[in-house]
Amino acid sequence: MKSSGAAAKLLVVLILSTGYLIAFSQVGAYAYSQMFKPLQFSAETLVGSADISGLTRSEAHREVASAVEKWESERNIILTDGETEAELEQGTVVFRIPESIEAAEDGGSSKVAAVLNNGKLDSLLKSLLGSGEELIDRDMLKSKITQHAEMLSPRIVFSLEDFVSNGLETAVAETVTAKVPDEEEMIQLLAHLNGLVLEPQQEVSLLDLTNGGAGYSKETLNHFSSALYRSVLYTPFEILERHISVEIPEYIEPGFEAAIIPGKMDLKIYNSTLSPYTASFELKGSELYATITGKPFLSEAKVVMVGQKTFQPRTIIRYDASLSEGAERLREGQAGTMMSLKRLLIYRNGAEKLLGNLEDFYPPKHHILYQALISPPEPEPEVLIEPEIEEETELSEDEIEVEVDDIQPIEALPESEVTEEPLSEEQEGEIEEREALEEQS
Repeated sequence: MKSSGAAAKLLVVLILSTGYLIAFSQVGAYAYSQMFKPLQFSAETLVGSADISGLTRSEAHREVASAVEKWESERNIILTDGETEAELEQGTVVFRIPESIEAAEDGGSSKVAAVLNNGKLDSLLKSLLGSGEELIDRDMLKSKITQHAEMLSPRIVFSLEDFVSNGLETAVAETVTAKVPDEEEMIQLLAHLNGLVLEPQQEVSLLDLTNGGAGYSKETLNHFSSALYRSVLYTPFEILERHISVEIPEYIEPGFEAAIIPGKMDLKIYNSTLSPYTASFELKGSELYATITGKPFLSEAKVVMVGQKTFQPRTIIRYDASLSEGAERLREGQAGTMMSLKRLLIYRNGAEKLLGNLEDFYPPKHHILYQALISPPEPEPEVLIEPEIEEETELSEDEIEVEVDDIQPIEALPESEVTEEPLSEEQEGEIEEREALEEQS
């Protein structure tokens, strides 16, 4: 019994001794490395962008402090709402240089420990966005700023649009167009295109989406494209291609048409943001509702009418042989119009950005006045007076006797125009081009 007890005690002593030796070797090595650190850092040792190779700790501290001071003076972090840029002021990023030197990896790259002054960051966001600051995911923004600052990286601009919080999806644009020309065909088109996703940094072509417009009438395509176009006007998206017809369609408000002709005219849109958006459509009676949903924008798009000009139709006189003498027939025309619009982005701090000027010109449809041909007046017969001579004289070869039958009727008068207001050469050329495209279609 005594021998077994002694053996157990011996085993316990051996275990404790072994553990002590292992712990001492580990702790002792760490303590030694901390107490007797090398006097100089090895080659290729970086803290942030500061090279401290071959420097002592005090020299490294001065080198890193100098690099931090230079980086702060250059204001290398910029925040923007898309129009206004604001620099982070000094003191927004607080660097911890002593801790950074202590934690520096000898012969490797380390970061400069940094924290953000939340009060200064919040103040900057409020100056840019006003109440819109609540839309920003602060944790994500602070993480990006800190990562950039800790490496003392070069200048970078952070777009606050990229930091709008997820889960805030809402309707960013809503429009309605009336008098759908063919409701059944529109229902078929919506079954194919409703819920259209506008991917970030991607272009959308309506002709590509509809297989070149095959199977749909021009009126249905025009109505759908105009509804989509009008809703996009109230977003920051770019309009890459858009056309209008020669005449104003009855079912589209002037200034908001996007005409489609397969192979000739298309509507192309570019989502310039970094977030996807969805275009939804709903047919209510004869009205088509279009809605674009996604993350809220930090700006508001507006369409402002600049002016509208009316062009009175000209009267063109044409002659019709089928009309009886003195009769007339008038084909009524209609006035033309020019709509001038501008597209603006209004930012939450009151700044404005012009996205583009829009000018839609629909030429007048001229009056055509048909008149009967003008009959030429009856010529008076020529009276030949014989000279009082006894002998009859013959006409010389240089003289010609004119008979009534030799008189030719007067030709019909050419067409003439009565113009009230002339169009410019540019407008005339635009009319001819659009008419040619529509005739080809």
